[in-house]
Amino acid sequence: MRFSIYTILLFILSPVVYAQDWLVTTSADTLKGEIAIELPMERYEELTIKNDEGKQRFKAYQIIEFEHKGQIYKTVKHAGVYRIMLVESDGYLSQFRYRADQGFEFSSIFLLKTDGESLEVSNLTFKRSLSKFLEDCQTVVDGLANKEYKRSDLDQIVIDYNACIDKKTANALATENTPKAPVQVARVNHPGIAIIESILNKIDNNGDLSAMLNDIKSKLSKGENVAGYLKSALKEQAAGQENIKEEVDQLLETIK
Repeated sequence: MRFSIYTILLFILSPVVYAQDWLVTTSADTLKGEIAIELPMERYEELTIKNDEGKQRFKAYQIIEFEHKGQIYKTVKHAGVYRIMLVESDGYLSQFRYRADQGFEFSSIFLLKTDGESLEVSNLTFKRSLSKFLEDCQTVVDGLANKEYKRSDLDQIVIDYNACIDKKTANALATENTPKAPVQVARVNHPGIAIIESILNKIDNNGDLSAMLNDIKSKLSKGENVAGYLKSALKEQAAGQENIKEEVDQLLETIK
């Protein structure tokens, strides 16, 4: 079988033609073209995108995420500056790489939880700072203390921590759905309880979201703190339900 030179060139070049960069702005606009990430400045970072409509420049705070040369980047606020960060892994705990000291390489590591808690990973204080940051997962903390994890195992640490949080969330839901003997406890009149009761009237009483809200309601009535992973799980479960979004935001505000 013979192929013309044109056919061979088309086959070789086709991945380049179709591997087009894209970005999503904070205005929910999606643009496609050729992206160039500019060198970071002290107080801001930016990029340009070039397509048939010309060349546009965006500051990091104007962008939600983008893909460049097959890699995903997101805008993350760190130390008061909106930075362009390379996504290493995404989850309840996400791992990013960013450029420190106005450098060009995405080499510094940044960890971010869904609830907003974050950590800049340092080689000098790796074990101590990570143990404190991940203290809501005892198995990971024990692994760090027992030297089961090394600095080079950070990817696995993130995977294990996210699995731990997923398990704790599932157990919390399962516990809430298990019938319990009535216990007389002193009730606390927390403002979040009324909000939860209002939300429960608008959703399916047999779903995970209902179970999670009842769990939070029980904790509030006893004067207990609501764990960060449970707040994040509530936010994820309620995403896209416009009829309760405002009340969920109010609830999260009251249980900070």
